[in-house]
Amino acid sequence: MLFIFSLLLGAVVGSFLNVVALRLPRGQKISGRSMCPHCRTVLSPRDLVPLVSFCVLRGRCRSCHRRISWQYPLVELGTALLFGMALIVSASRGGAPESLDAWGFLLRDWFAIAVLLVVFLHDLRFGLVFDRVVLPAIAVVLLANALMGVPWESYVLGVIVGAGFFLLQYLISRGKWVGAGDIRLGAFMGALLGFPHVLIALLLAYVSGALTGLVLVKAGKKRLGSQIPFGAFLAPATVITLFWGPQILAWYLEKLV
Repeated sequence: MLFIFSLLLGAVVGSFLNVVALRLPRGQKISGRSMCPHCRTVLSPRDLVPLVSFCVLRGRCRSCHRRISWQYPLVELGTALLFGMALIVSASRGGAPESLDAWGFLLRDWFAIAVLLVVFLHDLRFGLVFDRVVLPAIAVVLLANALMGVPWESYVLGVIVGAGFFLLQYLISRGKWVGAGDIRLGAFMGALLGFPHVLIALLLAYVSGALTGLVLVKAGKKRLGSQIPFGAFLAPATVITLFWGPQILAWYLEKLV
């Protein structure tokens, strides 16, 4: 029953994230009724049921019959699955619903997943990491860690390493290698994952980014030295580390020894 709840909650949150991803880059208010992006018709509640409405309408607006972007159901489905996975991981560690602290960590992780999905969508589409999303998220995660008794050395050092890693590149390249948004995103990663797990996320992001870049160059879609939206790799790497960071670190140390 709790798993079903997490899926439903994820789908609803995913629907809200679509609104954020659409309106924030355009400077629009997050609040307000949803409208068809084509004919601007205000959507009724029956057209806003996550996943269900898209299937019932067969991916078209009820009023103008133009196609609705697949981003909407995919983000809703992806958020639902990630929320469900977060619950499974928490339960495997003896977490929710066993204790109040475990619920605190699960709520923190659900919040972080939502933030990372917004970062992924924005950077993939616009090449931007918005401070209005990341900076409040850093404060929320740091506060959650403090309230739940996470050793401060872990997340403070994580913030220093995550932000410092990108800050150093920013200073050396004068902003050519990474953007200022990556520095703030690195701080968020460090606050969430702590040290040394933030290093795992950075490694996963760079390896996946490099491999993707090589594939795009080989396919003629990019040239060597072309920029790619790195936040789109940092966000998934952070989620993977959030779920399986301890196992990845243990495997790596075992191979090292």
